[in-house]
Amino acid sequence: MTTYSTNTYSIIVKPDDEPNFSELATIVGMDDDGGGIYLTVQQSIDAHGPQTIRIDPNNGELEAIILALQDMACVAKRIGDQLKGN
Repeated sequence: MTTYSTNTYSIIVKPDDEPNFSELATIVGMDDDGGGIYLTVQQSIDAHGPQTIRIDPNNGELEAIILALQDMACVAKRIGDQLKGN
């Protein structure tokens, strides 16, 4: 008898009240093209179909992107607070 296993290759991040196929959904996954596994981030935000970026998790790229996102989130919050007069 053949044995089987399962692998999780993607996670959907979305607002609770939206369906999985929502334009507000972001799919975080993995892609293995034979040259190694890449992390993928995909969104369907326009008529051109899903837009995907691939990130190498083994060369420091992921950590650099996370730091840049955190930095930009702080800048965006500061600008938002200034616009609100806080």
